[in-house]
Amino acid sequence: MDEVRAPEIDDSIETVFVGHFDPLEVPIILEALAEQGIFAMTKSSLDEEGSTAYPMLNDGRGSLLVDRARQDDARRIIATEVPERIEELRAGLAAETDTTEAPDDFVPFGWFEPEVARELLRQLADATIGAVPEYPLDRPPPPYARTDGRVRVHVEELFLQEAEEMLENEVREALIARAVAFTEPLLGSDES
Repeated sequence: MDEVRAPEIDDSIETVFVGHFDPLEVPIILEALAEQGIFAMTKSSLDEEGSTAYPMLNDGRGSLLVDRARQDDARRIIATEVPERIEELRAGLAAETDTTEAPDDFVPFGWFEPEVARELLRQLADATIGAVPEYPLDRPPPPYARTDGRVRVHVEELFLQEAEEMLENEVREALIARAVAFTEPLLGSDES
């Protein structure tokens, strides 16, 4: 989202209060209104902490004022377009923080370098053995990821021995064939 600029004050514009909104949603609302050429502002700067200077309007950052002449357009945009934008942002954030939950019959198998984990997951899938990484490997690691870059992989409990054998044989060979270094994993369920 582009930076929301403070509106230039035009003394000829008469404003009207259209509602109180979540201060986190106000920049989205301001941007949507600005795109339609509707003057809008809040009682307090979005960069400052909440203000009590306007107790009847609650938090000044969430109190939205718009051009009186365009208030109907503003209310329509806030009611229709803004919720769609907010939902798109939420969906994007949810996708970024999505974690892969292991089914109940999966157990932690170990911690792997991402490339080793990818190859292990491919080989297990080919053998129809269920396995999932702690988080999606096609995105940047989440904030809670290990600092050494390793990711935990969960495997169906009944197939732990097969997974170990596959790791030592097929996975190692596939990585060597692609000239990718095989880094020894940290096997087991502990955090070390």
